[in-house]
Amino acid sequence: MVMLREKPLRGVARRQAEEAKRQHDDHETELVPLFSGIIAVAREKDFIAALMSDLRAADWQDRLNKRRARQTQNVAQLQQPIHREFAVALYEARCKVPGLPRVDPRKMVAQGMVVRKVNGTALRGWKLSKSAQRGWLPVDAYDDPHGSSPPRSGNAAIDSLLALQTPTSILKEEVTPLFLAPPDVCEALKKTVLFGVIPVTSSEQTDAEPVDYLELANGDGGELDNHLSGYLRPDQSPPAPAAGTLVEQATGNMAFTTAIRQLVQEAGLEEDTPEAGALREVLADMGILQFIRDATPILVFGKSNETDLRMPSSWPRATPALRSAIYTAMGARFKNIVSHVGKFDERAATYQLQAFMRLTCGNCPPKLIWCNSTRRYSILPWWEGAGAPTRIALPDFDLKNLPKLKPNVAFEVPRRLAQFLNQDFSKFPDQKPGDGADTGIAWICSFSIPIITICAFILLSIILALLNILFFWLPLVKICLPFPKVKQSP
Repeated sequence: MVMLREKPLRGVARRQAEEAKRQHDDHETELVPLFSGIIAVAREKDFIAALMSDLRAADWQDRLNKRRARQTQNVAQLQQPIHREFAVALYEARCKVPGLPRVDPRKMVAQGMVVRKVNGTALRGWKLSKSAQRGWLPVDAYDDPHGSSPPRSGNAAIDSLLALQTPTSILKEEVTPLFLAPPDVCEALKKTVLFGVIPVTSSEQTDAEPVDYLELANGDGGELDNHLSGYLRPDQSPPAPAAGTLVEQATGNMAFTTAIRQLVQEAGLEEDTPEAGALREVLADMGILQFIRDATPILVFGKSNETDLRMPSSWPRATPALRSAIYTAMGARFKNIVSHVGKFDERAATYQLQAFMRLTCGNCPPKLIWCNSTRRYSILPWWEGAGAPTRIALPDFDLKNLPKLKPNVAFEVPRRLAQFLNQDFSKFPDQKPGDGADTGIAWICSFSIPIITICAFILLSIILALLNILFFWLPLVKICLPFPKVKQSP
């Protein structure tokens, strides 16, 4: 039997065959989570090195299992870095052919992961542009995180014209980088492994979303209306204030005092906003604006009634227009006070982590490949941390030791504060402190931080013990264990 040897391809035929094979390989590539999509957590100081060491081991799957993040209803509960715990996502780039061979890292021109906030069935991505930071905006699951690029024709002159028609403020999603694992790790696993640190904190902020208090009040079954004083509610008719009596801070009509405080503090009556101006117009039409302004220093800021201000002879009942103006002004007040919110400030938010990579495809632009499997996580607040507590050593509480605890911090005390402190406080609280004696100079006062810490610790222990009568929380907030020390031989 004559064996025919296959003739090697040459020239154009060889290049066409190589190009067809390369495109076939690229179109059969996938990015999948490593080891069932586990999110690994680490507490080591060099947590990346510790994680890579686990991946090199023969029992790497068992080791990753021990690092699995705690989950609640299939949502990973991640700690913040203040708890000294870090979360890492692991992925594998492979070809979808029998045997699932590794992807050549040289074909990967970019890789990363994006964080989307889950809002019901919708997703929001953290969007940015060259001019400003935009915050959480709606996205589709497989939107290109780098936004839409200008169309290209291959001709430089035409491309320049197309670029003029493309908006310059293209919104892009913030991308967290994915890194290629060291070659020895990939070789040990026979996989192309990618890893990235999952973001759980950020200093970035965006404008706070406006709050429509009127819409909330109309749809919450009266909960917000119950917060308002009866003097501000159209559905109530409280008794009129005692006409002709002095307006005093400790007035017996607390509902009336609360109404004045809510108008000034919560609705921002004197704020320089159109909403506050509309509220002032409503109060002026009711004939009570000037009285509210005169009573504000007394009922809100605790000043004495030096003008002999007295209660009016009558008080109008609240109208629907007043209620609407109050809630509208509250919305403007909220916008001024809570003007910015942090990226991860929403306490009950759930986030979705989705990874991607870009592979070269011959002379074509790199192809975007998404990981079809997503991972959801929430961020535990700082007070639910499971990390080891920080140890602070206190000096011995011994009078002989006090001379060693010298002042190590100095406060500059301005003249007015020094004057206030220069008085006899022994009569307080029977009478209010006065202005004090003016020495005419400022002071620099030095204190010992160790002694201040001891005082704070003693006061804290006393307060916790007293409040334990009400809350029974002492076993939870204070845990004291014996701390044995080895005695040195003489």
